[in-house]
Amino acid sequence: MIIYINDQEKILKEACSLSQALNELSIDPHGIAIASGERIIPKKKWDSYQLGENEQLTIIRATCGG
Repeated sequence: MIIYINDQEKILKEACSLSQALNELSIDPHGIAIASGERIIPKKKWDSYQLGENEQLTIIRATCGG
């Protein structure tokens, strides 16, 4: 399955939840926010949020120091 994260194509082994995709792609889930289109996906829903083919995700990582 193909998804896009910050406009970069990522290939997943199979359809999965957002949490499973983060794990498969070795993306640290701490300190990030994720949106699909213009909709933020609450962290408490990452386990149940099923990704769709060609889904466009934006990941924003919090940083310290301004």
